[in-house]
Amino acid sequence: MFTDQGLMTQGVRGGMLIAPKTNVTLGWRHAAVGNTLSIGDDEPVYDENDEYSVAYESTEGPYLGIVLDQYTIGAKYSWEPRHWMRAYVSADAILSVGHVLMDDDTSKEGNTNEIRRGAVAPGGSGTLGMELLPLGKNARIRASLFLETGYQVAMPLKFQDKSQKNDIPLGELRVQGMVTRFGIGARF
Repeated sequence: MFTDQGLMTQGVRGGMLIAPKTNVTLGWRHAAVGNTLSIGDDEPVYDENDEYSVAYESTEGPYLGIVLDQYTIGAKYSWEPRHWMRAYVSADAILSVGHVLMDDDTSKEGNTNEIRRGAVAPGGSGTLGMELLPLGKNARIRASLFLETGYQVAMPLKFQDKSQKNDIPLGELRVQGMVTRFGIGARF
């Protein structure tokens, strides 16, 4: 979801040890947000007795929605200051795939006023993190908790309507800036 602070994603990430302290990682993150716009009238509404009411007339406007999927491949280097704690640094190449939907009648799929377009953009990120492994020092499978923060850069997702004679730009979405991720997992 979009917030005043950014975009909330959820996903999965896995890694495989390829050298001492070094993993190759693959991941997928997903976010979807949308809402129906309210088109309001700035004029106050009056009741039958011509008395002022605080309500305003508003009608439902079009639905606007964005879906974002990010596919990552990267490397993670970790060190173990304690048997229950691992610090790491990671770098990822990212492929962002976005879809935008603008529709004035969501009850009918494919109506004439529906605009559904996609865009693709590359990017990358670097993070510093900490992983806690609270149980079983020598266990084959260990639960883990992680927290990481870093920075992500990306080319903008440029949405265009290509159904007309000339391409019409619909807008662009730049997914970059500070990132903070946390999660649970298993190490085996």
